[in-house]
Amino acid sequence: MQKTEHGGRNDRPSGRRLSVIVVSLMVMSAITTVNAQEFEAKGPREEQRLQPDQFRGAVQVSFGLKPVSMSFDLPWHFCSVAENGLKFAHFAAETYDPRDWNGQGADASFEPGMDKEGRFVRIWIEHKSEARVVVRIRYALNNSKYQIAHSDLKTDSPYNGGKGDWAEERFTIYPDATHVRHMTVHTGLAAMSQPFGFYREPPSVVHEFMESIVIGPAGHVPTDDMEREAVTLIRMFGRQPGAVYPNGESEDIAFAMPEGPPSDFGEFHDANVMVLNSKSKFRPFTVGLPYGVKVQPYGWEDDERFPFATWTGYEDQSIGYVSAIGHMVNWWHFRRTEKTIEQVYLHGMTDEQDPSAEILPLAWSWIVPSELQWPGAKLSPNDSAGRYGQFTYDQTQRAYVVPAEAIRNEKVVFSLDAIYDDEHLQGTMWIAKPAFVIPNWKHDAAVVLTVDGEKLKPGSDYRSGIETTSTGKNLVIWINRTIDLNSREEHRAEFTIEPRKSR
Repeated sequence: MQKTEHGGRNDRPSGRRLSVIVVSLMVMSAITTVNAQEFEAKGPREEQRLQPDQFRGAVQVSFGLKPVSMSFDLPWHFCSVAENGLKFAHFAAETYDPRDWNGQGADASFEPGMDKEGRFVRIWIEHKSEARVVVRIRYALNNSKYQIAHSDLKTDSPYNGGKGDWAEERFTIYPDATHVRHMTVHTGLAAMSQPFGFYREPPSVVHEFMESIVIGPAGHVPTDDMEREAVTLIRMFGRQPGAVYPNGESEDIAFAMPEGPPSDFGEFHDANVMVLNSKSKFRPFTVGLPYGVKVQPYGWEDDERFPFATWTGYEDQSIGYVSAIGHMVNWWHFRRTEKTIEQVYLHGMTDEQDPSAEILPLAWSWIVPSELQWPGAKLSPNDSAGRYGQFTYDQTQRAYVVPAEAIRNEKVVFSLDAIYDDEHLQGTMWIAKPAFVIPNWKHDAAVVLTVDGEKLKPGSDYRSGIETTSTGKNLVIWINRTIDLNSREEHRAEFTIEPRKSR
């Protein structure tokens, strides 16, 4: 394993100075105008059972800003696809219920991959506009006999009479191929569930959320598609309180023969950013919330021919192999109730030689978002800056939800202020490709957007769209800009949104 302060693979330059230069160039460079219609989604628009011959590409998403795509291949390969067709996914939720089984073989694992007939899995496009696509998935955690885990326990889920373990996922996808995966598991054992582990015998229970995998095409083996240093890990936080790495600390992790996968990720086991170093130009990354996070390699199983855990012999002749690279585990759930547990991950694709340059502004603005403020929202001197119960930033969408009070005379006026001005957080103040949701919008999607006094160009600088919900129509705006607040004395940016008047 080779450690660098900010770099990635050995053939990539590294160092603080380069990271700053690359990020600055990214922020200052002009954005090429593209056809907004190149951002497109195809697939079912409502819940329906699909047949196995419809599984591959059940939902497909294309992008105009990057030559990559997404392919949701049921029952559980929800893939980012590189420019050369190489697929990357993260499996899905999984659990174990050994009470009536011996804990061995295919009957022991309860996960949607066992639903070969599509009895339980459903996928549909919930929203589609120029600003974003929202894909929804639901499935049972079942074994190869189609028995649903913990089916004697009530979960109050909308499925199977509210019994057994079921999962729902929502992918909120933006035009630059970044997306948030929000996972919810309904289980009667939510209060005691651990997010991962080998403590699978009653009374212990685990629910695993994700494992990063590579899906190679027919005729390929994993070493055709993956670099020897298959993973770059990036730490944003240290182990001591107040230890923050604004530009990240990174390490490349080698998978070698005959040793196989490393036994652990060493001092980078608590990294919250993972990049898979494929031989494609665009490589996938995952950002996790840094709360009790742990990353670990996926160990060999039966097949030891390759440096990665690998499975072959799939019925789907388009798949040459599936290789599991590693896990990202959060020992603190994003949310937990008596009968649900949730996790959330930020994903994307990068072609930067130094991946930190693109990923860290996105990660910081997602993990430590600037506060949304609007005229007239000032509280009394005895109140804190925020209000409990009124959240204006939703990490499950990677979007700000703008309060109705910010709308005055059909204009929406607000600012984003990096209020966290502690010294150890200097260098973390970014607004990277932000999105905004304005509930109950009374106009169409055409808007005029001004940022810091500059009118942005629709289609290239920003995209806007309407999402219809059960309570009304929401305006969604995605901005194709990254704003560095670190260099601003007041660490804030000003925004105005108003309906575009027809000529």
